[in-house]
Amino acid sequence: MSVSSPSLITEWAELEGLRLDTAGPSRRLAVTFDRVRVHLFETPGQGVLVESRIADIPLNLSERDRLIQRAMVTSTGRLRDSAVTLCADKDACALLLQVQVPAGSDVRAMSSAVQNLVNEVDLWRTQL
Repeated sequence: MSVSSPSLITEWAELEGLRLDTAGPSRRLAVTFDRVRVHLFETPGQGVLVESRIADIPLNLSERDRLIQRAMVTSTGRLRDSAVTLCADKDACALLLQVQVPAGSDVRAMSSAVQNLVNEVDLWRTQL
């Protein structure tokens, strides 16, 4: 791949030995580590957003309330120890964890963010 300015996602994928089928730098990528699917989105000028789904939000209101309460308790408990953020997807059908890799970060920071997110997803799934 001959690219004048590879994206951080492209650099990270190459470091991880992932093959990308693109003509230029990749701005989006989805990859699975064990049972954790991670999505990476390059946001121009802001870095890379790394996210993963931790749970579907139930349609049943009482189940939904219990899940949201457990998620809030877990989120509060993780504030000091983790840079990940709890959020819902745009349709409010799933809970996600996200972490932002700031613009100007190097590939080691990207690797660390992805690894930390995967570990957090595993932890959160056991808590919920």
